[in-house]
Amino acid sequence: MSNQNEVRAIWLVHFDKAQTIMTKVLGPEHSDVATGYYHVGSCKKLMGQLEGACRAFKQAHTIYSNMNTSSAQERATVLSEYIVVLSFKTASIRNIAARQSEPES
Repeated sequence: MSNQNEVRAIWLVHFDKAQTIMTKVLGPEHSDVATGYYHVGSCKKLMGQLEGACRAFKQAHTIYSNMNTSSAQERATVLSEYIVVLSFKTASIRNIAARQSEPES
């Protein structure tokens, strides 16, 4: 694990605790909770944890979409990150499938 990923992993542990508190205090549909999920998704994307990043971006987008006060910019930003991660996942799956179908030499 690189030093940056070690720092990110530590950050994620502490942020998960903070996210739990924010959700209890502010409610699960609050914009700050959505923003937290966005940051978690960004961090996990950088770490290569694509499944976790997808879940976080999807949660953020769901919250923003259900809010009457969220801006189109917030929704678009989260949605674009979600699409990028899905593209990475798709490319990874295709690469794995291609390698598995190659004949052994």
